[in-house]
Amino acid sequence: MDSTIAQRVGELDADSSEVAEDAQYALIAMGPEVLAELTAATPRLGSFGQLCAIEVFTALKDPRPGSALIDLLESENATVRQWAATALADLGIQRAVPALRRAYEAFRQRGEAPDDCEGTALRRALTDLGAREPVLPPRAAALRASPDILDQAWPTAHLAEGRSRHTGADPISERREPMAEEPRSAKALTRRVATAPGDDSARCAAHRRPTPRASTRTCLRGTWTMLPE
Repeated sequence: MDSTIAQRVGELDADSSEVAEDAQYALIAMGPEVLAELTAATPRLGSFGQLCAIEVFTALKDPRPGSALIDLLESENATVRQWAATALADLGIQRAVPALRRAYEAFRQRGEAPDDCEGTALRRALTDLGAREPVLPPRAAALRASPDILDQAWPTAHLAEGRSRHTGADPISERREPMAEEPRSAKALTRRVATAPGDDSARCAAHRRPTPRASTRTCLRGTWTMLPE
């Protein structure tokens, strides 16, 4: 066991968020050699430490932590579940599909809003891994704009019509039945972090992914973006 790696892994659970995030970036800089020890320690970390671990796994682009990420889909913390789903898709962990389906069914059973960040991440992960096919109604597709910086966007003038063209159904059965994403206004596109009650909730809510790309995948991709006229 490398003492430096062990020290940095332990610091992911530090009381100070700055110390934890410094440890996160240090582990990323060390490279894939940290994965075995970090993967083994992840189940014992607090929620904030697990978020940092997920960031390390994603940054290193190595599929070996797949089992640990699958286990995190059953976390009591919604932010951890959300980020684990996104990481599984980013890393292409195909064997995670059954667990992602179970996680999404649990999400639906809790009665959460369809456009909640966790639900968006789970649907996107299933889509990226080939287990779900989103469908855009023809009229909504005709109204769509295509700016280079966003996947899907519509002028605000079409918001009312766009909403009326969408359905609230959300089937993701074994037949891979399609679903239309719930439209949202531009104001709703601010990243919302859902956390479960617990000692780490405030820190998890304050933690942000370090790159714009990760945040965009979590909360913008596959949703409606309303552009000013």
